[in-house]
Amino acid sequence: MKKLGLLFVVVIPLVFTVSCISKDVQTTETYYETEYRTESYIEIGNENKEYITPKWERYAPMYFSNLEWSKTGAESSLDGYEISTTQLSNSQIKLILTSDPQSSLWGILVINLTGIGPLSEPPPQSGLHVHKMVEGEVKYIPEPAEQKWLDDFNAIIRDPKHFLSFTRSDLHTGQDITINVTGVKEFAIITCTPPHWIVSSRPVVEKVQLIWSEGITKERQVPCQIEKQRAVIQTIKVPLWEALQTNPLAETESPYVTTETSQPVPSAKLIYSDDFSNPTSYWPEMSSEGCESYYKDGEFHVIVNKTNWAAWRYNQNAGRFGDFIIEADIRQVSGDENSEYGLIFRCQNDDNYYYFLISADGYYLAGIRTDGKWTPLRRWITSASIEKGFSSNHLKVVCKASQIDIYVNGNRLATVIDNSFVDGYIGGILYTPGSSAHVAFDNLKVYSVD
Repeated sequence: MKKLGLLFVVVIPLVFTVSCISKDVQTTETYYETEYRTESYIEIGNENKEYITPKWERYAPMYFSNLEWSKTGAESSLDGYEISTTQLSNSQIKLILTSDPQSSLWGILVINLTGIGPLSEPPPQSGLHVHKMVEGEVKYIPEPAEQKWLDDFNAIIRDPKHFLSFTRSDLHTGQDITINVTGVKEFAIITCTPPHWIVSSRPVVEKVQLIWSEGITKERQVPCQIEKQRAVIQTIKVPLWEALQTNPLAETESPYVTTETSQPVPSAKLIYSDDFSNPTSYWPEMSSEGCESYYKDGEFHVIVNKTNWAAWRYNQNAGRFGDFIIEADIRQVSGDENSEYGLIFRCQNDDNYYYFLISADGYYLAGIRTDGKWTPLRRWITSASIEKGFSSNHLKVVCKASQIDIYVNGNRLATVIDNSFVDGYIGGILYTPGSSAHVAFDNLKVYSVD
């Protein structure tokens, strides 16, 4: 019998001890500090009233096309006024009519002549017009020279920037006519009535009263939480082979790197623009101890000359915008390079709006100001798209519903979502943590968003 040999397999357990070492890595720590910013604001003072008289008077035998009765004959008087008090806030004029303005026919038009000045005299032959029957209707046929004067006049009143008010007798409520003239320095009241040989008694503007409140520039300290970041060294335990295969420097990525894209924006139609070549486009020009704003060389300038001081300007006459694209060229003229400047939009008042800021040292920020409190929606972060130093940067904001996209020089930097404000005014802002800063705004455009 053959013997079977037994094969013994001896299993020897092998125990490996993992060796770890300590390694220092650089990381970023976020912390918050409370800082106080000095900001300027305008406080409305006591209400003032005074009666004002015309600086010039004109007469023109013309009529308003929407007054049917005037086509067979009308007279118009033009009275020009100046508002000499500067930097008025909440200015109004009250047209006090004769005691019974509804007893006859009339129309009253008020136009803004700021930047235009007094209207020229009508041609000497005005009034020698004829009325002809055209297609069964009596029409007023002026002489050529008078027609040119009328065309120039119509070009003014059809411009929304110059039209202030129109009231006619058949729609009048019997009350005095009150008109907002904030920012207006010159205006004219045109009264159209039937000829005196047809109606012996006609209504006139008996008195014109100016009502205003002086804007007092004040300053206040506003606390805000500033998020800051700092580099710290942290010691961690890692396996030996990870330490041998990894470059510690490659593990640390700058906390200020962001992904930027160059993308087309929605199709749009231009609805407002200002190249600041016209000093009467109603951006606030004012000067105080802390800040100054003015038109110069086709730009709108804002200067802050106090430490930790913020100033913003918005144009109420431009109207309110909801879904839109706003863009502008902004350059820092002088001052500290860490000063912050940019656009404000969907602005409700001095304490409520969105803001998009950049700085000359290459950072940007987006946020919202609510009830005077500053809240970042996109923290301070660097961008290679920002031209550093005292160079011009093209800023753009696209607002559609609750989505807000911010751009610099054609590159989209970030998208934030917020639905606090659905529309509002547009403007610019400047803040300097240093002693002073000076920025200039140009080529402001607003587009509708499909």
